[in-house]
Amino acid sequence: MSDIAETYKELHGGKEIPPDLEKRLLVIAAALHIKPEDSFWLIILGLDYYQKLFEQMPASMRAESEVITRQVKEASAQVIRAATAEIEKNQAAARLEIEKTTAAQKAELVKTLGTVLPLKLGEALSSLESKIDKGSGRMKVAIITLAIALGLTVSGGLALFFLGENVGQQTVQQQRGQ
Repeated sequence: MSDIAETYKELHGGKEIPPDLEKRLLVIAAALHIKPEDSFWLIILGLDYYQKLFEQMPASMRAESEVITRQVKEASAQVIRAATAEIEKNQAAARLEIEKTTAAQKAELVKTLGTVLPLKLGEALSSLESKIDKGSGRMKVAIITLAIALGLTVSGGLALFFLGENVGQQTVQQQRGQ
C-alpha cells in the first residue's frame, strides 16, 4: 500500500491518503485481488481523484447559484425601484398637466360666458323694451332691474362654479394671513 500512498501524494499535492480512503482501497484490493504493485491502482486513484471533484460540485454549484440568485434579486429590485420612480414622476407630471388644462378650460369658459352672457342679456332687454308699453315707466325700470339682477346672479354663479374652489381657498388663506 506504500506505492499507492506515494501515488496519492503526487496526485493531491503532498497530502496524506485519508484513512477512510485507505480502508476503502484495501477492501477493493481484497475483493478484486489486486496486488500493491499492480498498475491498475493508478487508474483507481485517478478515478478517485475525479470522484472527489464531482462530490464537491453540488456544494460549489449551490454556492454559485445562491450568489447569482441574490444578484438577480438585487438587480430586479433596482429595476423595480427605478420604474416606480419613473411612473410616479410621470403621474405627477400628468396630474399637473390635467390641472393646467382644466384651469385653462375653466378660464376660457368664464371668459366666453362673460362675453356672450351680457350680449344675450342685452338682446333680451331690447326685446323686452320693445314689448313694454311706452307709458309704463315703472314696469320698464322693474324689468330692467330684474334682468340686470338675473344677469349678475347667473354670471356670478357660473364664475363661482368654475372658479369657486380656487377663490374659496384664496379667501380662506387671506383670512388666515398666509
